[in-house]
Amino acid sequence: MEVLPSSLFFAVNSRVLTALRPNIIMQINFYVLLVLVLWSSCNTPGTAQEVMYLPPRDRGIHVELSPDYRSVPEAITSVLWLHAPGVSAPWLASKVAECDPEGLEPDYYRTFKDRSTLDTHTARLIIHNMTVEDIGRYTVEINHRLNNKTYLLKEMKKVPKPILAFKPCDSNSSNCTLHCHCDDVTESGPVGYRWKFDAGEWSGPDSWVTTIYNNERWRKVKKISCQIKNLFSEEQSSHHNVLYKAPKEPPGRGLRNGIIVTVVMVIVALGVLLWRKKFCKYL
Repeated sequence: MEVLPSSLFFAVNSRVLTALRPNIIMQINFYVLLVLVLWSSCNTPGTAQEVMYLPPRDRGIHVELSPDYRSVPEAITSVLWLHAPGVSAPWLASKVAECDPEGLEPDYYRTFKDRSTLDTHTARLIIHNMTVEDIGRYTVEINHRLNNKTYLLKEMKKVPKPILAFKPCDSNSSNCTLHCHCDDVTESGPVGYRWKFDAGEWSGPDSWVTTIYNNERWRKVKKISCQIKNLFSEEQSSHHNVLYKAPKEPPGRGLRNGIIVTVVMVIVALGVLLWRKKFCKYL
């Protein structure tokens, strides 16, 4: 096999690299940017994120963002709150409020004016009349250093309608596991579960799963219901209890009912006979 001279080999490859250089540079820049975004968003060392949920279309609530100001070794001289809407990268964040040693009063920006309060001693920020436009990530710089606590505000979704299932269960089972199953509830915020048996009150356990047993107590329950709820919505589902057994009639009830019916029929027959006998005297 013929081997190309080294000078020709490098000459050919340099031409190829020259032709491909723009595409290669664009790809390298893209991957570098992607790595920076992931690193900045997910791998910030020493930070703790608190997730808070906002009910949709609710304009009457307020939130308090209280950073860990005690971790600052010196007195607070400057505070800067930043907001990145949605899942934007941190460097796309814009100012919410700030104060510095030279300023007498905090400065507020954009839609946060006239509805925000910044405590210059603790760096706590209160935002009133929250809207869904305020969702996103909030960070604070105290004395020009990023604080180790961030806040992620998310819109709360309505809870989905649950499906009550018995798994596994039939009339011969010794016990049954009840599942109050529903679709993904991660966007519904903190949710709670409640159970109701027949016309009783809603009660615990606060779990999407519970157990009933094939005994006299549970065989009297005809309908079982489960409910899932969050701060502003709730849904429920009901199911016939597969362990339910209709109560049997006490011994002798059928015989007693038969005797009563017979006596009534005899009385009615005697009354008819007496009426006919009396009526026939006048004919």
